[in-house]
Amino acid sequence: MHSIDSNVDLERIYAVYDKYNLPDNVRRHIEAVALGVARVIAVLQKKGVDIDVDLLITGTLLHDIGRSVTHDISHGVIGSEIVLREGFSQEVANLVERHIGAGLTEEEAKGFGLPVRSYVPVSLEEKILAAVDNLAFGDRMASKSEFIDDIKRKFDTTPLSERFFKLYDEVSSLLGEDLSLVVRGENSFSQSL
Repeated sequence: MHSIDSNVDLERIYAVYDKYNLPDNVRRHIEAVALGVARVIAVLQKKGVDIDVDLLITGTLLHDIGRSVTHDISHGVIGSEIVLREGFSQEVANLVERHIGAGLTEEEAKGFGLPVRSYVPVSLEEKILAAVDNLAFGDRMASKSEFIDDIKRKFDTTPLSERFFKLYDEVSSLLGEDLSLVVRGENSFSQSL
């Protein structure tokens, strides 16, 4: 696969995993998401898209650190608190906090009992992480049809499900090809390497 230049401090991140006893299955999930994100980065870099690689990789590797405490929807908020406590930037904390689904509006956050604020991804890096994470079924990347079926099953046809599909389409459009093919290494770019 295309190499991505990054100055991410992996030892520091793995030390956080160990400190918070991050379960092995969550680590495998994070690795799968990180590989998908790396594939997205490679395509975007080839297209000349400006992206903060170090920020995105760091946020990706820490996005589920909150699952060391809980597996419910609050893991994003808890994870952002952990990364701030561990000295990571607010931008990394935003990635961790906003990766849940396709983001939550203030009203939806209130309904879930989360601190009332918007959790909708704003930056390109936040959108990429959320979109790729949505395709991760454990440590396996889903196809587009599996993703669509899963969202429809969970959310029917609601504004929330439409937000998932819009985010997927936005990242696919930026890539110039289907996101699920890119994250699974089945796109034209990865096949030409």
